[in-house]
This record gives sequence, structure tokens and C-alpha cells, in this order.
Amino acid sequence: MSYMALYRKFRPQGFQDVKGQEALVRTLKNQIQADRIGHAYLFCGTRGTGKTTVAKILRRQSIVNTPGKAVPAEPAPCAGRSGKAAP
Repeated sequence: MSYMALYRKFRPQGFQDVKGQEALVRTLKNQIQADRIGHAYLFCGTRGTGKTTVAKILRRQSIVNTPGKAVPAEPAPCAGRSGKAAP
């Protein structure tokens, strides 16, 4: 059995799972529903406050709510400097 980091295993998958960031989640949900998503967001705070988690959920939700785009099942691997996909 391979090792899986805890942050990958227990990361919230949707806005309803995020705890302690109710004001931020409410604001982002309202922007998505109104179709007024900004072109850039700056998430700042100390370690463990959910910056990366909320950013990933926002990305996923903005793709879902874009007409004509399908949500990829798995994120595409990043290409390195050589242009080849990372293992």
C-alpha cells in the first residue's frame, strides 16, 4: 500500500466542507452564482488557514460553471523545462 499524505487524503472537496472561512466561502459562492468571478485572487494568511484548499475549490467551481467546458477527471501533469510531462 502506497503512502498518501494527510493533506491529500483529508482536503475538503467542496465549499460546504471548508470550516472556519464562512465569510470567504459565502463571498466566493455569491460571485460564482452571479457569474462575476475576478481575474485574480490573492489568498493570504498563516499556515493552515485553507488558502490552497479554497483556491483549488474555486478553480474547480469556476470550470464547472463555465459553459462549454468539462471538468477534467484528473489534473494534467505539469510540463518541466524540457517540455515533457512530469512523472
